[in-house]
Amino acid sequence: MALLRWRSYLCAKSVNPIAEDVGFVHSCGCCDNAVLYAMPYVDRDGKRIYSDPCQIGVGEKAGYWRSGETPWDNWQEEVKKHDLPDHIVKKIEQFFKDNPVIDWDDEEDDN
Repeated sequence: MALLRWRSYLCAKSVNPIAEDVGFVHSCGCCDNAVLYAMPYVDRDGKRIYSDPCQIGVGEKAGYWRSGETPWDNWQEEVKKHDLPDHIVKKIEQFFKDNPVIDWDDEEDDN
């Protein structure tokens, strides 16, 4: 069991090689460069059992005047060292593709 940011998570190392899916959370809802954590898990009878560690840092929010997620250079190595399946790596890759960095400050003012 892990207590992270006001919430408890059921975690087990035995989940790592059989993780079915992955969720994503930020370390903070208000900070512009909050860490993005991947949370691999299995679903058993409607309850999620997370990998151990249950949160793996893979990137961060894009930052001020930007949207999307910035992957860390070493995120794949970080995920693979925990014996997680390849489809979890692919789901994280897809998450980054689906949430590209957009720099809103570069937008031209139409007025």
